[in-house]
Amino acid sequence: MTRRGGTWSLARWLQVGASLPLLAGCSLATSLPAPTTLDERLAALPTEGLPVSGDTRILWNDRLVPYVVAERDDDAAFALGLVHAHLRLGQMMLARRIASGRLAEVAGPMAIDLDRTLRTLGIARAADAIVETMDPEARRWLERFTEGVNVYQARMTELPHEHQVLGVGAERWRPRDVVALGRLGGVDVTWGSWPALFALREEPGWSELWPRLLRRGRQSPTSFGADLDHAMAEGTRRARPLIDVLRAVARTGSNSVAVSARRSASGAPLVAHDPHLGLLLPNFWLIVGLRSPSYRVVGLMAPGVPVFAPGRSPDLAWGGTNLYAATSELVDVSELDPASFAVEDEPLTVRFWPDRRARRRVTPHGPLLNDAPLFRVPAGRRLALRWIGHQ
Repeated sequence: MTRRGGTWSLARWLQVGASLPLLAGCSLATSLPAPTTLDERLAALPTEGLPVSGDTRILWNDRLVPYVVAERDDDAAFALGLVHAHLRLGQMMLARRIASGRLAEVAGPMAIDLDRTLRTLGIARAADAIVETMDPEARRWLERFTEGVNVYQARMTELPHEHQVLGVGAERWRPRDVVALGRLGGVDVTWGSWPALFALREEPGWSELWPRLLRRGRQSPTSFGADLDHAMAEGTRRARPLIDVLRAVARTGSNSVAVSARRSASGAPLVAHDPHLGLLLPNFWLIVGLRSPSYRVVGLMAPGVPVFAPGRSPDLAWGGTNLYAATSELVDVSELDPASFAVEDEPLTVRFWPDRRARRRVTPHGPLLNDAPLFRVPAGRRLALRWIGHQ
């Protein structure tokens, strides 16, 4: 495996996404890493004795954009794992903790309720079943990708800066972790509205307010009156950590503009795509090029997910959007016998605090939202979450 490049200087900042307010109280601290050259940075990428069966190369330009060239698709997936881990391992670690509800392990007791809520929502609930029923070729792609991540971790001489700041080690990656990150990117954007709606549901003006919300839309500016405004604010305050997490991983739309071939100066059709994402350090996307027997593509990948979201091949260009659509519903299970609910109990590790158990009940319609501390379900009701992401 070969490499090449020019000069590069990078100050790597801790990117904790929506969990930054939770981590602010962490007493761990370390200085920023010293600037380094591109050659020094690439020297940390293993190139000898790797489990590849054909000629495999990772080429780099002077902006550290990688281009993978492999004789076998199998080896291309492995090289992508190396690339993702080399450039974004700390970012991947934090995203995996959000998807699995394991932020209290680094943030301490202030994240307990957030972890319990994330685990109740069950972002990664279907991951194992998806991997087990996956097409063999697709499953092999994920297996080789995670193998590349794990080989990189095994040969690291120094943990990424994010790991050092948070005082956590490297953990082995599995295909289910990749699937979980994919589900994290597809959470229902309406979940962040429920805390405020639950609070308003208890107010006398709900019967008048709800039809107005349905007519005008959730984001329409309108005055609800002082009492309703206060109730909505209180419901939102309680769930602020969860809302911040959801806003970091789920956005509400994108723009694409297509130009037909007969209208372009080049005589070829054009497409421009703008995903509506916030500004993050590191960036949400990872720019990668890939050429193997089955693939010839350049595009953007989410760190830890070996799929080209927006991108282009010699013949096609594509984008995508996160529709502002509901992919879940709440089912009132108040009349069901609670004894019929399955109970899931697992350890919840907490930094600087005694560990505890995370308990949740699962109904035939999905997990019981009453077990999520950041949601204040209306009194006297039991509501189950039915989400397409659980399938």
